[in-house]
Amino acid sequence: GDAYREHPRLTNVISKYNFYRRRKKMSEREEILGVDLGTTNTAAGLMDQGQLQLVENREGQKLTSSNLYLPSMDDVTVGDRAKNMRLSRPDYCVGRFKPFMPKKSTAVFTHPDSGARLTAVDASTHVLDYIVGCAEDYFGIEVVKLVIGVPAHFGQEARDGTKQAGLNLDVKEVKLRNEPTLAIRAQAHTGTRNLRGWIGVFDVGGGTFDLTVCHVTPDRTTVSATDGHHRLGGEDFTLAVYRYIQERFKEEHGIEFDPADPEDGAYLQDLWDRAEKVKLDLTSLGETMNSCMAKGEQITVELTRDGFEGLNSENIEAIR
Repeated sequence: GDAYREHPRLTNVISKYNFYRRRKKMSEREEILGVDLGTTNTAAGLMDQGQLQLVENREGQKLTSSNLYLPSMDDVTVGDRAKNMRLSRPDYCVGRFKPFMPKKSTAVFTHPDSGARLTAVDASTHVLDYIVGCAEDYFGIEVVKLVIGVPAHFGQEARDGTKQAGLNLDVKEVKLRNEPTLAIRAQAHTGTRNLRGWIGVFDVGGGTFDLTVCHVTPDRTTVSATDGHHRLGGEDFTLAVYRYIQERFKEEHGIEFDPADPEDGAYLQDLWDRAEKVKLDLTSLGETMNSCMAKGEQITVELTRDGFEGLNSENIEAIR
């Protein structure tokens, strides 16, 4: 309703002087919110009568892009609208900051106008602030506790940074749980209840790849070993298709794109969206066909799953 659209925490604008404040109590109902604070996307949910209920953000989506757009340091947009500005105004955007999470990390973003700096903790706080605001308004609750999933390979400094990002919202408690442990528990909750022994969790996220070996008993899940590629993820697979589409425009129409040109930036954003759609289509289809238009010209991108794997041979080999 109108209250949902007009809630001040859902305007996508967060003042750096206000986001540490104690939030106004919205309801007598206090809840624990679980958050997957991802490199490229963030999701959150809570348990209601034994069922997981996912938070919908202001745009009605259950996934929120972990991107920020900062025309100024006290004017911050979170989510897809920020993601869509990356190609047209890249100097004012920041994303994929999770791998740089250490509490006292160097800046992941320096504002081109003011020179002000943003750390991974600051950036994560903005994302969490937006997600918590969406949850509070969507469910009519007050979030008093956060449970945030973290990669098993995170060291103590990175864990402290993640926890601080949550505590910046002035919730009563923030707990961290290893992502592979949560994955195993979720699998058990959804029906595979006999998980026992040595389990491998293969996690290709948007920006990272993690392989974790866990030992599972009826009472305990123990992380025994973890490794992976902390700079490789799903967006790199999208990037391979994106570059392929640009090559096709050059080969067929002699068109090249300049990211510094605002008009070209708009075309490039559309091509990125098309590349992402191709990747998502091939998750369930053996082949896909998409039309792409730019600068008055059109190409048809036909790609099979084998062709997609060919474009991403280096990424696949890196995962192996």
